[in-house]
Amino acid sequence: MIYFEYTPDSYLNLLQAYARKFNTELVHNSIIIPEANGKGDLHYVQTFDGAEAIISDYVLNEILLIRRLPSNKTNYIIVFNSNDKMRINISNDDNKSYAHENSPFAFLGTSLTEYAAMVPAETYIRNIIISLPSHWVAGLLSIDNENALLNRYLEFTFTHKQFLPLDENLKLLFTEVLDLEKKDPLFQIKMNAGITNLISQFLMTLGQIINEQRVIDSATLPQDDIERLQKVERLIIQSLDSDDAPDIDQLAKEVAMSASTLQRKFKKLYNQGIYEYYQNYRLEEARRMLLVKQVPVQEVAYTLGFKDPGHFSRSYKKKFGFTPSQT
Repeated sequence: MIYFEYTPDSYLNLLQAYARKFNTELVHNSIIIPEANGKGDLHYVQTFDGAEAIISDYVLNEILLIRRLPSNKTNYIIVFNSNDKMRINISNDDNKSYAHENSPFAFLGTSLTEYAAMVPAETYIRNIIISLPSHWVAGLLSIDNENALLNRYLEFTFTHKQFLPLDENLKLLFTEVLDLEKKDPLFQIKMNAGITNLISQFLMTLGQIINEQRVIDSATLPQDDIERLQKVERLIIQSLDSDDAPDIDQLAKEVAMSASTLQRKFKKLYNQGIYEYYQNYRLEEARRMLLVKQVPVQEVAYTLGFKDPGHFSRSYKKKFGFTPSQT
């Protein structure tokens, strides 16, 4: 497995770090993946008004796990991904997370959130990642206050609607950028134009969604319900080291709801059922313990309430595509 961790302060520095990781050199803002690791290339582009991008078109012989750490510099990050085998996970300071997998997408994030992506071996990685100053995005979405835009967007952070499918317009613009000939004398001009068109098309779609207030299904839930469901979420997280899964009847009593109402509203807010949320969260926590804290596999299993290490290993592999010992 290839593990790569970075903070998104400068994409040129990021590409230089990639070059060091693959023991190669950055030449004309590009790196070529060595044959020992795979094939293809990554290219850095500085566009306009502080915006920059990395264009990726390569395949690796090993599983790739990328972890982007939160940054103190507030930028918006747009990811265009055509891969249907990539799994990504977003998390924030409140330990909330959201996972997305198995479909091409466009995604708007911020440098304030943690981001992780896992790509299976022998999988082509074709994506465009763009970093934009917040005032640029605010201007395109016709929002005067940058902080208001950020606050409004972060309300929607952990929902399915933040991932937009690559429609035909976005696919066409995406492909045009990926297929540009780097030796073309007009490459930089065409690249800037292509990226500008991509950003404009994406933000136009996102702006319609935000303005129509269709970004989160939970918007129709009363604030009191949301607060009670957030309490349930905290109780679930606190029970990760328990031998038993959360008791739905007990959770319902804690927030004065019927069990059926709790399950229905929880799924509406978090886009997954209570047990599914519990299982996904503890497997994500297991991966973090293995990867970041380097805790032994058996200890991770028992710490997170898996009575049978074999069951833990099977569940982990089903979710991530590889075993805990391969992390």
